[in-house]
Amino acid sequence: MATTDGSMPTVDVDAVKMRAVQVNYPKKKPRINLEQLGEVKEPERRSMYQVMLQNLKAANRATFLHRIIYVGEHRLAGYEPAKELFAAIISQCNETYCIERLTGFLLYYSRHFVHMVEGDEDNVNKHLRLLLACEAPLGRTKLLIHVSNINQRFFEEWTSYTDAPSKLLERLDVDADLQQSGRCIYNCIKKLYALMGSLAHDLLGESADQQEDLATLPSAENSLTSSKVFSYGSLGVADAHRFFLPEYELLDFVVQSSFTMPLQEYSELYGVVPMRDIYKGGRRLRGDRATEADRLQIECGPCRTTSSPTTCSSGRTSAPPSCPRRRASGNMQGRPAPPPARSACSK
Repeated sequence: MATTDGSMPTVDVDAVKMRAVQVNYPKKKPRINLEQLGEVKEPERRSMYQVMLQNLKAANRATFLHRIIYVGEHRLAGYEPAKELFAAIISQCNETYCIERLTGFLLYYSRHFVHMVEGDEDNVNKHLRLLLACEAPLGRTKLLIHVSNINQRFFEEWTSYTDAPSKLLERLDVDADLQQSGRCIYNCIKKLYALMGSLAHDLLGESADQQEDLATLPSAENSLTSSKVFSYGSLGVADAHRFFLPEYELLDFVVQSSFTMPLQEYSELYGVVPMRDIYKGGRRLRGDRATEADRLQIECGPCRTTSSPTTCSSGRTSAPPSCPRRRASGNMQGRPAPPPARSACSK
């Protein structure tokens, strides 16, 4: 359509496109001015890692603490050699690099010992390797309990104790079931915790008395430091702790029980990720309901055979023909074994 002057009208192409396609874009949200909110502010988001760091800082720790208690037999000459042996291992672990130093408690009997160790995971396992590698005359040693991420230490330093416990009148059956054995093991742990708590309480009271005595001494004597390895055998308060001592028969039960783990096996578990059957790609056995074909399939797994087991007319299941075990033994009727099957990888 021409205009009055004869020229063609001009068309705004962009305006036509905008009228044809209308897109409702979301409007930009206005930025919130935190100063206008006053005391009502957006809460700060914190990760679980930040919460863990805050808890460790509040507890004055660098990492998590772990506690293990193990019971064992020994043929050491006496209390002093046993104390020197375990104290030397603890000192060797603390003198090398460690995140959290080791502290603990040693209970010595004439034939048995109980050792409790607290520290970070690497240092605890380092102590176990040194103990198992030494040539000390130690007998069977069993793990009594392992506790991860403990609340606090029993002792600030390594200490030891020895005394004669009372005799247990009840006879303990080593071949008892899990329920009865668990009751005896729990009783042993309960007595050890009560003993360590009583000793730790007396040790804290003794340290407070020493601090009061040192405050009255001259400054030259105030700078002297005492040994950090404490021993209780000769103190007059020993009779007060005898009530919490586990009996000889109870410790012997823990060592002989089949429900307690040997310390060597526990030490070998550190740093080893168990391989589950679901990651192996093979078929798992289903206990007593597993068929003969399942067992043969598992047995032929190392042979790298992919064919399934064969079944003869009598119903017996045999290994697949490509299994090297069957090729090595030949056929049951005396015929030569079939040639090995060539896979795509062997071409």
